[in-house]
Amino acid sequence: MSDHASTAKIIAEPPALAPMRRFLERILPGKTEAMTDLRERLLAFALNPATNTLLIRGPTGAGKSTAARAVAALVRVAMLTEVDAERILTDLKVEGGNLISVRSLIDWYVELPLTGLVESIADVQLFGSVKTAYTGAGDTAGIFEKAARGREGRTPVAAQLTGGVVFLDEVGDVPPALQAKLLAILSGGRVYRVGAEGDADRAVEFDGTVISATWKSLDPSSFRPDLLARIAGTEVTLPGLGERTDDLTEIILSVAEGVVSLVRTRVENAGRIEPDRVDKAYWLDWSQQLSGLEDREIATLAGVDWTRHGHMRGLTAAIRQILVFHDDVGEVVDRLPVIGEASTLRVGDGGDLFDRLVRRTPDGNGIASHLRALALEDQWSLRGLLEDPSRRRRLAKSLGIPEARVRTQAMELGRSRRRALGATE
Repeated sequence: MSDHASTAKIIAEPPALAPMRRFLERILPGKTEAMTDLRERLLAFALNPATNTLLIRGPTGAGKSTAARAVAALVRVAMLTEVDAERILTDLKVEGGNLISVRSLIDWYVELPLTGLVESIADVQLFGSVKTAYTGAGDTAGIFEKAARGREGRTPVAAQLTGGVVFLDEVGDVPPALQAKLLAILSGGRVYRVGAEGDADRAVEFDGTVISATWKSLDPSSFRPDLLARIAGTEVTLPGLGERTDDLTEIILSVAEGVVSLVRTRVENAGRIEPDRVDKAYWLDWSQQLSGLEDREIATLAGVDWTRHGHMRGLTAAIRQILVFHDDVGEVVDRLPVIGEASTLRVGDGGDLFDRLVRRTPDGNGIASHLRALALEDQWSLRGLLEDPSRRRRLAKSLGIPEARVRTQAMELGRSRRRALGATE
């Protein structure tokens, strides 16, 4: 044994690891291998001071915002003692099911949904503006400044410790003209508020954590590859509920508990804020009568294909209707809005397998691997994708990628199979 090996120190687990793990198991429940691996990767990211960018992929409604807020909380407590980490994580307020209230993170966390923002508005939201920028402009801080300095500009302890955490939701919708500025600030450079270009006093720098999320494939034709490399220092995929069927009962129970807890907290807060005006007896009695789901309701909800109804977002809304409004579970399920698109292929011609492909997590790099993973023994999927443009369009739309990429990868997989068959003859 070398001298180096004999003298190497064994590093103990971080003191905050145990409460961080318990917290993450509550916010992102599930015992499937995919969820266990996801939680461990998020923990590793939060506990490593050298990492500062995280990209979360996953279908719309799967809980990317939930994961982002959870990671922000983990970054906040990663270097604390076990007792202090436990206290802070326990005190965080939860909305609805498992979504952490952004008000609980306000001293170090800012998020910006980028979908639908026009370029000029996105520029101000991201980087701020000065009064002379344009008619009606204000002296406004962008989200990077708000996260690093606190919303009131007083730089609270949490912001000092973390450097601030920014969440860019649906980062694939960043206007192309702003991608260069975003790359600059994520690369340790400086950018300027709108209207203050070149003014050193108005320069914006950021050395905190940036979490991005997308359901799309970030195609090089519309998203800079160097920006993708920067935002994806660590990359994880949040599986949709179609890939978490073994966890559905646990997820349903966890969301139901969160809904009941939220209602009771709001009632208690109302009685505390206006003790002389709120009928505390009535509302406390009303909230205490809220109970969990019945076995019949759990079984019905577990039998729903939530990939067609908004994943976690749709499930949480349904549970809220059942528990708070006392709606019948059958009626709630019957009126669920259809968000995903069901396959119209017949069972027996590969329809159920095609459905599984359509429900895969959006990832433009993995169609061929998805096909292999399904262990298809015949050629229906490849023939169908190559010969039927409508089938290609449907799969491409569900994955958020160009139709041409579906065709290209199907062709490549077909050639690979023919080569493999030729080698065995």
